[in-house]
Amino acid sequence: METTTAPHRSAFVTVVAWIFIVLATLASTVGVLQNIAFFKMAAMPDGHGPMHGGAAQLPWLLRLIFDHFQLYLAIELGGSLTGLVAAVGLLKRKNWARRLFIALLCLGMAVLVVALATQLSFTPVTDNIPAAQVPENVRTMLRVMKGFFFILTLLLSLLLSWIIATLAGPRIKEEFQA
Repeated sequence: METTTAPHRSAFVTVVAWIFIVLATLASTVGVLQNIAFFKMAAMPDGHGPMHGGAAQLPWLLRLIFDHFQLYLAIELGGSLTGLVAAVGLLKRKNWARRLFIALLCLGMAVLVVALATQLSFTPVTDNIPAAQVPENVRTMLRVMKGFFFILTLLLSLLLSWIIATLAGPRIKEEFQA
């Protein structure tokens, strides 16, 4: 009697897939709600909703997002749904999903870096006000927030890099070829 063994299914892939299934499901739900809310607000009598005016002092990237907010929300929702599909495919050990998942993680790291650069380039309103009128603790808080965002971006990028390297490694690749 011949015995066949099931291909090795690493706990790493299973845990990563389930974590991202949960995160992508939450992000997709939020994305749907954001799109509904935007369309409701865009239908306001002036036709502009809350995105109208006041954006001239924002960095160019944020102005671009606000000028095309409907497109931004659609891309965000599409990315969340694509992540959900990739995570489910990862759980099912589909090689196309592993490749897509790695590409999405690389894209996520790029978005983190762009978000960090945008946040660091943003000149808070307090920089345009004389120092005597803005308490030093407010300026300190803004510096701490920028530092925290920098450290958070660094740590998330390291985590995503580790996941990418592990998913691209020979042991995991072999698991997806079986």
